[in-house]
Amino acid sequence: MSPSRTLALLLVSLSTVPAFAQRAPLDTSQIIAAQKRETDALPAKLQALPAQCTLGTARGTDGTWVNARHGGADKNRPTVYMFQLDGATKARSFYAALNPLAWRNLDKVESVDANGVWRPAWSGKNDGPPAGCEYVKFEQAFEGGARDVKALRFTFRPGQGTILAAYVGVLKAE
Repeated sequence: MSPSRTLALLLVSLSTVPAFAQRAPLDTSQIIAAQKRETDALPAKLQALPAQCTLGTARGTDGTWVNARHGGADKNRPTVYMFQLDGATKARSFYAALNPLAWRNLDKVESVDANGVWRPAWSGKNDGPPAGCEYVKFEQAFEGGARDVKALRFTFRPGQGTILAAYVGVLKAE
């Protein structure tokens, strides 16, 4: 993964703890500091990952990768996250760096074109990451081939813990 890729980091807690359960008060300054440390360390960690930590049908494909510079959670669906490109791009693959929980809980990825039409990009069920992988680089060709992409939508199965998805984007079809 090139160091010039802009980090589009999303840390979201997906909890299956019932809303009525007692929780210890959170020190938000400690959480923010921990997330900043993780964000700052992530590029070096991704560069140092062993080859077996890059998964998907587009693994190692050369070309021009375009970052999704804008990301966020869907406020009405806590397990759905959108990452938007600066404009529609003809693409053949997508990529994302995922922590082990995100990799295990990833249910599907969809793309939307400039006309607002959603199409499946990938769906499946993953086991844990390969041994020795603190993160997984997921580089996957679009189901059905190249397409115009304006945004990607990642849907995760509910679970406990923190989902981390970073460096989301597409590989231009050239």
